[in-house]
Amino acid sequence: MRKNNFSITAYHTALMRAAHQLLDTPKIFDDPLALRIIGSQAASDIRVQRKYKLRMEKYIRALVVARSEFVEHELAQAIQRGCRQYVLLGAGLDTFAYRNPYAVDGLQVYELDHPATQKWKRQRLKEANITLPESVSFIPAEFDHQSLPSLLKEAGVKTNEPTFYSCLGVSMYLTKEMMMSMMNDLFACSAPGSVIVFDYMIPPPWRNILRSMVFLLLSLGVRRLGEPWRGFFRPSTLKNDLQAIGFTNVEGYSPEDINAMYFSNRTDGLRAGQFGYLMKVVV
Repeated sequence: MRKNNFSITAYHTALMRAAHQLLDTPKIFDDPLALRIIGSQAASDIRVQRKYKLRMEKYIRALVVARSEFVEHELAQAIQRGCRQYVLLGAGLDTFAYRNPYAVDGLQVYELDHPATQKWKRQRLKEANITLPESVSFIPAEFDHQSLPSLLKEAGVKTNEPTFYSCLGVSMYLTKEMMMSMMNDLFACSAPGSVIVFDYMIPPPWRNILRSMVFLLLSLGVRRLGEPWRGFFRPSTLKNDLQAIGFTNVEGYSPEDINAMYFSNRTDGLRAGQFGYLMKVVV
């Protein structure tokens, strides 16, 4: 991300969540605030622009909405087990905190993101007349050179109580060393029973020419935006690394798993592409 600018990729992700509300039936992920937070003009553009119907756009959109649905489902399960803290690492324009059905149960939401992106988000919320509830806290953070445990402690996150963490659309913008350092920090400062869900990308599939070309086009696109991909993981190696940190419950989900869970028997071509994977770990 260019210094002092909000995240363009976070905006594109919000556009895909909004497009899902308008273009895909049945919906996988229901977000009644997705259209409001992007603004009326952007919402109107989605209705008429052809790009949202392209196959590649559908592949990316499917992954975006599937990972959001997966996170909120797992969060609901954690709340049933007594969790009352939800930390979004790289919150972007995520709207959960403003439609939080568990606020009455005492769920506190903590949004961590780059200061420029948070400033922009708060402006978007204001323009959309979306109220900031008392149950949400903003934590300015730069993951590449700030201490995550210190940030969480200063924000009031209770390290002696279970916490649910989501980290979507972040790992690919960090180096492998940065990502594993963050996972080490979360393991060290989280109470037993805490859950972390994140997505990640596998290395370029050079042996498949078509997929490699698609990968290169996508990577060039985010590089032009000033947000190049930096971190890639092989599923088996990542699982071993997480277990070495101390995570005993490590569950990985491939694109095939994601499609089986959310996109089987659809006729509209909405399916997750081959580059995005999900991981759930328990402290």
